[in-house]
Amino acid sequence: MSYLHPSRLLCVLSVPLLFSSTAIADDVSIDLSYTRFINRLSENVGTVTVPFPPFGSGSGFIVDQTVPNVRSVALDWNDATDTLTIGTPSDIATTPGADGILYAPDGDLLIGGQTTEVHKVDPSDGSFITAALPAGSESFHLAMDPGLAKVWTSDQPDGQIAEVSLNFGSTIVSHPVNGDTVTQIGFAPQLTALNPDLAYYTNSDRDGVGNFGILDMSSGTFVATPKLIGQAGAHSYAYDSATGDVILFGDNRILQIDVTTDPLNPTIKSTRDLTAELSALTNELILDIQVTSPFSTLQQDVEVASLIGLELRVMDQGSVDGNKHLVAAVNSGHLVFIDYSATGLVASGTLALDGGLLPFLDLYLDDIVPLSGFGSIPVSLEGDLNGDGFVGIDDLGIVLANWNQNVPPGDPLADPSGDGFVGIDDLGEVLGNWNAGTPPSQNAVPEPASMTLLIAAACVASRRNRQVC
Repeated sequence: MSYLHPSRLLCVLSVPLLFSSTAIADDVSIDLSYTRFINRLSENVGTVTVPFPPFGSGSGFIVDQTVPNVRSVALDWNDATDTLTIGTPSDIATTPGADGILYAPDGDLLIGGQTTEVHKVDPSDGSFITAALPAGSESFHLAMDPGLAKVWTSDQPDGQIAEVSLNFGSTIVSHPVNGDTVTQIGFAPQLTALNPDLAYYTNSDRDGVGNFGILDMSSGTFVATPKLIGQAGAHSYAYDSATGDVILFGDNRILQIDVTTDPLNPTIKSTRDLTAELSALTNELILDIQVTSPFSTLQQDVEVASLIGLELRVMDQGSVDGNKHLVAAVNSGHLVFIDYSATGLVASGTLALDGGLLPFLDLYLDDIVPLSGFGSIPVSLEGDLNGDGFVGIDDLGIVLANWNQNVPPGDPLADPSGDGFVGIDDLGEVLGNWNAGTPPSQNAVPEPASMTLLIAAACVASRRNRQVC
C-alpha cells in the first residue's frame, strides 16, 4: 500500500486511468419497459367500434384511462437454441396517453403523452407528474440530452422541438425547425465531437418512411438538413456503442448507418428487410384482437381487423443493448429481436421467431425504452460519493478530506474502491467520471481547465489533516 501526499496529485494525474471491459455474454436477459397506445382510443367506423383508430383518420378519439399503458416485461434470449422467452407483463402506470419512453437519471420514467404533455412516472407506485408543453408543441418520441439535464421531444413529424428540463417542467422551450421536419432526434459521439450543437434526426410519419439527417441546434431556430432521403426505416433512432453505428427502425426495415467514416455524410452500412415476417402477422393480429381485447364492445369484424392489421404491421421504436442485440416494437403487438453479435451487421443477425412468426408481447404495443446509452435504466453513478446525482467538486472534496487515511477512521464514502484506504484508486473513480450526471443546480459545474482547482482542493485537504501544502 503506497501513501501519496495531496500536493503530489499533479504528477499522478498525468498517468492515464485504465478501465476494464466486460465480455459479451451469449445469453441475454433484458428488463424491458414499454408503452401502449391503448389510451388514445376509440373511434366509430360505421357500426364497428375499433379500439384504436386506423392511423390517419384522427377524429373522435375517446380516452379510456382504466387500462395501464406503461408496462414492463422480462426477456431472455438463449443463444444456443435461438429462442426468445417473454415473461408476463407487469403494470407500471396509467397515464393520459403514452408514446415515447425513457429513463430519467433518477430512475423515473419519462413518457411522451401523445399530446402537449410529458409525464414523469415513479415506477415504484405508478404516480406521475406532468409538464405542459408550449402551444404548438406535442410529445411523441423522446431523446435524452447527453448532459442528462433535459429531454427533447416532438410530434411525428413536426416543425417544432420542445426542450424540457428534468427539474421537471421548470424550463420548457419550444424551438421552431427550418428545413426538414423532425420525428426524433438522437446523439452520437462522432458528431458531437465535431460540433456539440449538432445531432441526428429522423423524419417520418407513423408509416416509417422518411428522411435521416443532421439537426443544427446552435441557435433558437433549429435547421434540419436531410442526408438520406425517402428511406423506409427512418422513424426511430438508437446509437449502438458496440459498433459505433446508428440503428434506425421503421416501416418494414432496420437500417444500420455508418456515422464513423464521415459523421457529416452518413451512409447505409447494412439493411434488414422484414417485409415477409411483418406480412405474415395479419391473421395472427386478428386472432389476438378477438381473443384478448379488453374492450367488451369490440365487434368481431374481420374486414376492419384486416384494415387495422395492415396499418399496424410496422416497426415503431427500437433499441440496442450495447452488446449487438436489438429489440424493436411492432404496433401489432409483436417484437423484433435480432442477435447480430457474430458479424456486427443487422442484415445477417439471427431473428427470433415463435412458430415461424415474430413473438407476440402485448396489444397496442407502441414504444420501448432504450437498453443502453442515454435514457437507459440508470446504474449507480461511479464517482458520485455524496449521492446527489452528479460527479463534481463535492465528491472530490470527500476524497481529499480523507486522503491517506485507513477506513475507519476515514469516511467510508471516500473509499469507493472498497479497499479500506483512501488513495489514488478512489481519486481515479471521481476524476474518471468528472461532471457526469445532472448538476444539483441549474448552473453546471465547469470542467477544470487545469489542475489548479485540484491542487487548491488538495491544499484544503492538507490543512484539514494539519499538513503543510
